[in-house]
Amino acid sequence: MIGKGDHENMTPSDWGRIGAHLKKQYRWLHGFAKAIYQKRETISLDAIKARSHLYADAGNTVATDIQAGDLRGQLSWLPGDSSTVCRQGCCCEWLLSVEEERPQEGVKTVMALWSLNPSVESCEDCVPRDGHTEMLVVPIGYEVPASIGLGGA
Repeated sequence: MIGKGDHENMTPSDWGRIGAHLKKQYRWLHGFAKAIYQKRETISLDAIKARSHLYADAGNTVATDIQAGDLRGQLSWLPGDSSTVCRQGCCCEWLLSVEEERPQEGVKTVMALWSLNPSVESCEDCVPRDGHTEMLVVPIGYEVPASIGLGGA
């Protein structure tokens, strides 16, 4: 719901996307619990904490996926999609602006600009993406978010 701004902004499609993410996380969480049990004599608390943080970071990925909605398929990558070394902890974002509306065609053109978060040190994979733009075409009635990504929120 953070990715969409409110519970009321969620669509059935958004809830389905969340379900797919949760299914994956539950599978990994089950494996984590099994590993802790099997290594209970030797696993360190630091190792447990480190892996636990990955589950918290996964929330960023889910929120970004929900924000992107139908735009997800038109963008080369999303913040937190694990295409960079910062993986799920990515603090970058796509900034979106409507460039042109073509009512006669029923579409509008949207510019997506990849932006680094100036408050954090960006990873070696995100830095070359800074300023990358992509042009998207969406239905004229599509509500374009101002950004995709939590920018470190």
